[in-house]
Amino acid sequence: MSHKSIFNVITIAAILLSSFSGQQSIAQEAAVAATPVPVQSAVILAPTNSRISFVGIHVGDDPKPRLGGFADFNGYAVVDPANGTVSSLNLDINVDSVWTQFEKLTGHLKNEDFFETEKFPTAKFASTSIAAGENGKSTITGNLTLHGETKEVSFPADVKMENGGMLLKASFQLDRSIFGMDKMLSGVDKLVKVEIVVGEKTAPSKAEPGHGGKKKKQSSTDNSNKLQKVSLNVPNMS
Repeated sequence: MSHKSIFNVITIAAILLSSFSGQQSIAQEAAVAATPVPVQSAVILAPTNSRISFVGIHVGDDPKPRLGGFADFNGYAVVDPANGTVSSLNLDINVDSVWTQFEKLTGHLKNEDFFETEKFPTAKFASTSIAAGENGKSTITGNLTLHGETKEVSFPADVKMENGGMLLKASFQLDRSIFGMDKMLSGVDKLVKVEIVVGEKTAPSKAEPGHGGKKKKQSSTDNSNKLQKVSLNVPNMS
């Protein structure tokens, strides 16, 4: 590694450390209008200025979409403000910080049927290439580590530099089964819509009791009555 590369790594690490110290817990509050995140050599990504959310649906005629996301994550994007482009994107997600609209559903997602947060507490995304197109369109390719599996994923993103800051939005479908999350495929679709937004803070929905549907027998591995405590990190887009 060259001296210049080492200097860049140290610079980004210093920015991350100064930004993350003293970070407060995220309150459940209404989403606000997108606000450009100030640009330095790297844009720090955190729940205070970004969100990672997903929508899962049931198989069959009644899809019952379920909104969820992650309340704890961190990362950074290396940007070129002059050209309005992103050259690198990295995210770490605390998977145990997953939230949904329903308490029991959140607990179910943490068990062996889905994320297995005790065994796989962290998810990570590290870009390997970002191809910039016209009008802020980009294609981001990188390695996503989820549920103990690492796969290459590629997804479109809209990038905009505005008022000295950056806005980014990526929306795509992720096949959970290729990451070994292949249980309950007859009831829950393997394709999950993922959205990553830089410029909107994380605002988890207030959770209601239950799964949000008719009462069904849950998996024998479901420990929804006592939510497990774990630490984690993760990213993705479709």
